[in-house]
Amino acid sequence: MKKNKLMMAVVSASLVGVVAVGGTLAYLSDKSNDVTNTFTLGTGYATNALTLDETKVTPGAELPTAPAPGKENRVGTDQSYPDLLPGAEFAKDPTFHLEANSPKSYIIAKVTNAQAAEDANYIFKDAAKNVGFDSNWKKVANSDDKIIGKDGVADDGSLDGYYLFVDDNKAGKIVEGGQSTEAIFTYVQLDPSVNNTNLSGSDNKTTTVIGVAVQADNNTEGNAVAEAVQLLK
Repeated sequence: MKKNKLMMAVVSASLVGVVAVGGTLAYLSDKSNDVTNTFTLGTGYATNALTLDETKVTPGAELPTAPAPGKENRVGTDQSYPDLLPGAEFAKDPTFHLEANSPKSYIIAKVTNAQAAEDANYIFKDAAKNVGFDSNWKKVANSDDKIIGKDGVADDGSLDGYYLFVDDNKAGKIVEGGQSTEAIFTYVQLDPSVNNTNLSGSDNKTTTVIGVAVQADNNTEGNAVAEAVQLLK
């Protein structure tokens, strides 16, 4: 009995030894060529890739002035419109320009104090002199940064807020590098019916426009609007 157990032990040990020896055998193999993946980021936006300008205030000039070589008829700085009289109509045509080779972009503008100007007898008009902002600009958020359509938020009816450029001619919302938007509004008029009683309330009113370009590729309109609101708030 003891002898059988010993034999079993030896056989078992021998089998383990065979497995161990088998583990050292070499398998046929071959090595492939190397493939290296290189990921290169796009150049993105150059400095001042998005610019904003408008007709330069020039007494007696045709309104509005079209961009000329060197843009000498247009400026991108603050302007004042002095000595206005009731009924006076002047060019105020803030227009965005996206530099060539810039990424395809959504253009979102923030307009402030326009409602106060309207309440003080100023009338905003589009290029066809229809009252209101240009139809190429769609209001997407209110002045309190609440995005319209998100969580049931509705347009508060104020001219102040955020506007997304929508090209009526292309039925699209994406601006290519080298392209410009339509002006948000083209003319502003001091109401002809204003009188001595309420004229003083029309003095020293300001309206401000600022904008941002957000990449369109691999993005959505909703994300672009949310990003713009964060940047411009």
